Amino acid sequence: MAGSNDIGHPAAKAAAIAAARAGDVPGGRLRTWAIVVFVAFAIVTVLYALTAIATGQANFGAVSGDALLHAREQLRAMSIAGADPGWGQVLGTDDPFIWIAARLTSARLMFGENGFYDTVLYYAQMPKVNIVILSLHNILGGTCMLLGALQFWPALRRNYPRWHRTAGVVYMVSSQLAMIGAMTYMVRTPVAMMYDTLTFATGLWFLALGVTASLWMSIHHLIRREIAQHQAYMAINYGFLLTAPFTRIDWIWAAMVYPDVNQNTSNFSAVAVLIAQCMLFGYLLLCMNRWFQKSRPATGRAAPVVPAALTETVAKVGVAVLSVLSIAALAAVVDHYLVTPGLDRFQAGKDWIPAGLAAFQGSVLRAAPGSRWLYAASAIGVCALAPFLLRAAFIGKPQPARMMRLATATGVLTAANGAVLLYWGQLLGGPTAITSSGGTPFQMNGAFELFFAVLLLWGVMRERHALVKEWSLFAVLCVLALPSFYALVPLIGWIYLQIGMPDLQHYVDITSIYRIAISIGLILAMLAGSLYAVYGSATQEKFAR
Repeated sequence: MAGSNDIGHPAAKAAAIAAARAGDVPGGRLRTWAIVVFVAFAIVTVLYALTAIATGQANFGAVSGDALLHAREQLRAMSIAGADPGWGQVLGTDDPFIWIAARLTSARLMFGENGFYDTVLYYAQMPKVNIVILSLHNILGGTCMLLGALQFWPALRRNYPRWHRTAGVVYMVSSQLAMIGAMTYMVRTPVAMMYDTLTFATGLWFLALGVTASLWMSIHHLIRREIAQHQAYMAINYGFLLTAPFTRIDWIWAAMVYPDVNQNTSNFSAVAVLIAQCMLFGYLLLCMNRWFQKSRPATGRAAPVVPAALTETVAKVGVAVLSVLSIAALAAVVDHYLVTPGLDRFQAGKDWIPAGLAAFQGSVLRAAPGSRWLYAASAIGVCALAPFLLRAAFIGKPQPARMMRLATATGVLTAANGAVLLYWGQLLGGPTAITSSGGTPFQMNGAFELFFAVLLLWGVMRERHALVKEWSLFAVLCVLALPSFYALVPLIGWIYLQIGMPDLQHYVDITSIYRIAISIGLILAMLAGSLYAVYGSATQEKFAR
């Protein structure tokens, strides 16, 4: 049995004591704030879990007749007339989170037309088998959220191991059944009848498969007693599941920030941040878990989970692939931001991006030459340094001094790149039917770049070599995300052509292909970085319990 992260034997216990004396477990005020933030996070997820279970129970009512549909139609009529449905009227009839959203924004927006409530009404009149499947999905998903958050608190795992194991088994079974239900529902339901149609359907398939894959990888490592990797995959898994509550939370802030558009349109901004945002939360859970664990001394480091020869091969292939992608991204930046700037000059995207959207973005970015040159210079700098940085970090004999110098330059350039994207987000404005998600995807990408740039520079200053490797990878991947859009647009369009997607031109016209392509680069960046974090040295350096 592998047992590479087990700490049950005396030598490991002695090493743990030595690490504790070294004082690397956080304490004091910082630890207190971390506990406060985590408890607040757990409370939010538990409250959502209860509303999800209540929603599933309410949806079951549609099996027995039209009473649920009529009750929901009355809620819509009240809202359109200017009244605010009460808690008692919503509970047992609808998703309680919609009532919360209506109180924070407006009832007309949340219960009215051209919004999610159109789909809620469909839920009450769709085939009965689908009603049962979706209701069970809600209840099982709520069960996952109810049990999931506290599983990541190290003290709870140590002090109440039986509870942790029992809750973990229930979590694993309910999450897998919930995903089977989701996939069954999507197979049985036309894309046109799903909320936000093709964009949401694509995201839901990615999430269902991501939850399933991360769950089974966590089980694989648990069986092998590779506890650190089990915990890391469960953090990724829970991050995927967080898209359920954060869909609602993102709807609320989007409606508050953009009150002059209907809910379908403000949703463009909400969806632009949703999956990458929740993957970041999953990664932060992974980091928090490591942070509260004691470091292994150099003499007590865990044996590699992956054989050394395979690790070396993966590193060489990974660095080679990322180096090629960096060169391709460099060429894309030069072409699309310096030589022929603007989506309206992007020939490969003309069949997949509406002309009005392309013209709008082109006119805005061409009117900002200074920021375009700063974006191009910083992106080119990161892309040019990436092959050397990645080689110094991951291949051959360690080169810490060289890695630190290259990481510092990469961090500064990534921060500059992110700042430009935040500025472009302001220029491109909010979501509309013509401008799609507006500047939100650019702001999201920029925020991620700044976040990892700050972490990277902090890691350099503190000489945390393992974290510098990890955050260097994240920083490079985030910078590559936007240039990848120019390859992803025609690729995604071609894929949907091959699978024979009905009414594909309609989805092009309503910017679905654009919205998928502009978001997926950052999602893939988070996925690749998170997978490295599972097996990386920053995880291997900790005692996992």
